[in-house]
Amino acid sequence: MDPDFASYYYGTPHSNVTSHEDYYGFPGYDLDMLDGMDLLKHLNLSRKDSLPSELPEHVKAIFLVLYLLIIVLSLFGNVMVVLVVVRNHKMRTVTNTFLVSLAISDLLIAALNMPLQLRFYLQNEWTLGEPLCKFTKYFQGVVIVSSILTLTGIAIDR
Repeated sequence: MDPDFASYYYGTPHSNVTSHEDYYGFPGYDLDMLDGMDLLKHLNLSRKDSLPSELPEHVKAIFLVLYLLIIVLSLFGNVMVVLVVVRNHKMRTVTNTFLVSLAISDLLIAALNMPLQLRFYLQNEWTLGEPLCKFTKYFQGVVIVSSILTLTGIAIDR
C-alpha cells in the first residue's frame, strides 16, 4: 500500500504500513484481548479523540428547541391516541390495537430515549455511566424493532 494513501486513509502518517494487517496488528498483542481503553492508550489517543467535535452553541440551541418540541408533541399526541382507543369501546378494533402498540413504542422513545440523546448532543460526552449507555442503545433498538413489527402487522392485516 502506498504510504501517502495510508496517511490519508487512516488519518495518521504510517510510512511502514504495507497492508491492512500491518495497520491493525500489533507485535506481541492480540487485538481481541485488548479492551477499548487499552487500545486507545496503545494508539496514543484519548477518549476525546473518539468523540465527534463539539457542536456550535447556535446549533445546540436549535437542537434543544426542536428536540423539546418533538418530545412534547409526541407525548401529547401518543397519549391522546391511547386514551381515545382505551376509553371508547367502539374503537377497539384490530387495526386500532396495532395503532396503540405503535403509539406506546413512540411514547417510550419520546419519554426515555430522546431526552438522553439530547443530553449527549448538548454535552458531547456520556456522563451517565456505562450500564445506562448500554441500556439506552439496547432499549432504542428493541422499541424500533417493535415499531417495525407493528407496522408489518398493520400491512399484513390490511
